[in-house]
Amino acid sequence: MLNETLLIESLLDWTMTGCYVDPPPQSESKTSCGLAAHSHSKDALDQWIRSSGLQGPLARGRIIAAWQSMIGPQMEQHIGRTWIRGNKLFVSVTSSAWRQELHLRREEWRQRLNEEVGSDLIEEIVFR
Repeated sequence: MLNETLLIESLLDWTMTGCYVDPPPQSESKTSCGLAAHSHSKDALDQWIRSSGLQGPLARGRIIAAWQSMIGPQMEQHIGRTWIRGNKLFVSVTSSAWRQELHLRREEWRQRLNEEVGSDLIEEIVFR
């Protein structure tokens, strides 16, 4: 599922840029970078994502990716598995000292994650 999520994320990012792999059609100027087609492509892709039920998995994938980009290399050594169940982010921590430190800052982490993805998907972070 993760590979499918990454593929769809990449496709969504590509359509949001409005740029083409091939040159734009002759009817469009070079400065528009396909904005007319971009609007229709993005709308169609958004509709397909909603109708196929991928909106939730994509949002969860963005949360996990944002979490992984937010933790530094020192913290990464002490983090195990990370998963989402419902509106909770669960993070396995290998050290009780690190677990306590992260737990004290869990609200700060939650706010940063939700800001990063532009959604209030995560209501709580649980460090185990």
